[in-house]
Amino acid sequence: MLTLLKGLHALLSRPKLWGYSWKPLAWAACLYLVVLIIGQWLIVPRLSERIPGTGWLDWTVSIAGAISITLLWVVAANFILVAVSALFSSFLWGRLSLEAEEAIYGDAPHNEPGCGVAIMDTVFRLLMAIVVVGATLLLGWLGPIVGAAAAGFLSLIDFSAPAYFRRGIAFPAQLKVLSTKSAPGFMIGCGLASLVPFAFVLAMPAMVIGGTIQCREAEGPKGPRPFRSGSV
Repeated sequence: MLTLLKGLHALLSRPKLWGYSWKPLAWAACLYLVVLIIGQWLIVPRLSERIPGTGWLDWTVSIAGAISITLLWVVAANFILVAVSALFSSFLWGRLSLEAEEAIYGDAPHNEPGCGVAIMDTVFRLLMAIVVVGATLLLGWLGPIVGAAAAGFLSLIDFSAPAYFRRGIAFPAQLKVLSTKSAPGFMIGCGLASLVPFAFVLAMPAMVIGGTIQCREAEGPKGPRPFRSGSV
């Protein structure tokens, strides 16, 4: 979780990075609202209809159930958002990742793969998202911990993607991030954040910077310079 906290600190202490955060954040917020609206329009009413509500007590139970389903969907929308963003995270957050790495370490690699590799990267990420979403639905009966674990896993892959992509490392080669020492803590932090509606979306820039720091630090002594906490 340390790299996630470093990402938050870097974002708060470097106002320059805010200018590279608001556009992708606005897109992410719009996507989140679309997911919420679609859910409220298509999914929540159908689930609510299954709750009986004939008498006064049943009507109360029905209303309480509908509210609970709505709240659950607000949380589930975080997971759906990060699953969908897996397709374009390396492009959406690329500039923020680049500027953050340069601000923190003084330099940043910029050796992105060609168009063909980028297309295959998107295809593989789509397949990964489908598998993770399917597995989460199958294990959904275990409770929100499953969704949080899936969101943490996808967040690790999504938010470190821009840094790895700039190093010429696309998916699935990028999965080596799972072997880094800070990966479990990063996933736990993002997973817990995914249980908090709206806050998860606002925390995305910090997660991107945290994923970038994690990628840089995983390169070993020859890769990163010491983390500098001063402002730019």
